[in-house]
Amino acid sequence: MYIMKKLLLFFSFIFGITILLGFVSAETVILKGLVINHLGNQVDNAKISYQLDGKESSPIYSNSNGAYTIEVPLSTTPIYLEFSKENYRSEALVIYQQEGKIIVEDQSFDRCFPRDNSGKSLPGAKPNKWEFQTKEEALQTELNTFLYPFSDVYIYWEVPVTAYVNYNFKTCPTPPSGPGNSNLKTEHVLGMALPLSYDATLILTTEQAVL
Repeated sequence: MYIMKKLLLFFSFIFGITILLGFVSAETVILKGLVINHLGNQVDNAKISYQLDGKESSPIYSNSNGAYTIEVPLSTTPIYLEFSKENYRSEALVIYQQEGKIIVEDQSFDRCFPRDNSGKSLPGAKPNKWEFQTKEEALQTELNTFLYPFSDVYIYWEVPVTAYVNYNFKTCPTPPSGPGNSNLKTEHVLGMALPLSYDATLILTTEQAVL
């Protein structure tokens, strides 16, 4: 029994050291920036968190000036840093390591960025990808994220219809696009489908014609 207790203590000690070393060796990077709405105003109290191993991190919130600072894990596996607030569509920055660099990609709504015919970004264009050589370089850069107000769409029709929301992105010339449901139904619910700051068209189609 005495030997068994000693073995249990030994293995518990080894297990604890392994966890501690894993915690200490986990590489992280500190990111900061502003949460901004479609009008260019700072958004306070926006929730910011990330998913790791299927679990959500403890959230932080943007302050009264829309500013945030957060420490996130850093690895070759992408980490999705999500920004959300009630009545706004959730947006994300994707962070990962690649060939020794720290990569941050903007996955937000309307992320078409103005470019000229040669593919060069026009003045004032918002980058959709940052590459940093060091953590210090990443910390010195403001990673601003835009939140756009959206609304659910509820449709009740006498006959079965398909339902689509069409709008043009503002930051680049693209054909109209948007979410929808191709199933013919008398009731549709399109969650967070209507951008309130964009000119949008709701298209309903029966088996015979567009309404």
